[in-house]
Amino acid sequence: MAAETDKPIEAVSAVLGWERWLQLDAGDSRAARARLRRAASAFDALLLAETHALLKAVRATGDKRLPRDADERLAVLAMTLAHVDTSSPTPFAAALGLGPDGRPPNPRAGERPRLSPARFGALMRAVHDRDWDRFARASRRAVAILGDSVFNVPRFVRDVLWMNDRTLQHWTYQYWQTDAPPELTEEPAPNPSSDETESVP
Repeated sequence: MAAETDKPIEAVSAVLGWERWLQLDAGDSRAARARLRRAASAFDALLLAETHALLKAVRATGDKRLPRDADERLAVLAMTLAHVDTSSPTPFAAALGLGPDGRPPNPRAGERPRLSPARFGALMRAVHDRDWDRFARASRRAVAILGDSVFNVPRFVRDVLWMNDRTLQHWTYQYWQTDAPPELTEEPAPNPSSDETESVP
């Protein structure tokens, strides 16, 4: 049996295993991708069998430290990952903050991030408000803007599953290509009895 500290990784691995199935060039996978891409809300996604296959895969890991709204977060991941083909080491927020040439933009030269600061702010506020429908729309828009510029999918999955204020702050530093202060270093997921039930693992 895996150690308790390994459980968050198991939950992420379950999502990634489901995503590999979703990206298969097979009839059922293609149909599932199409349905998830048409889903307009987390509720729409939760009406689909492929989303419930994801929920079952994550629950099968036995991770008791998933947040109370894990199903909604997983529905958002299902909707977003249906638009993602590959992964890279670049964190999601960092990829959004880079310029079109893949380098940090130079404001003095009039260069702008791929995703505008206004749209990035809207994405962040949606998560802060736990408005998963708004976040799903914003994240899918961000993925569309990234186009062929890929990001770190495992890290994105982990961040969304355990998103809290600390994660949001970390995303702002990544977006603006700034080193985060030491107090924002990642911490292990808490014990289920902890008052802070949504810490980043």
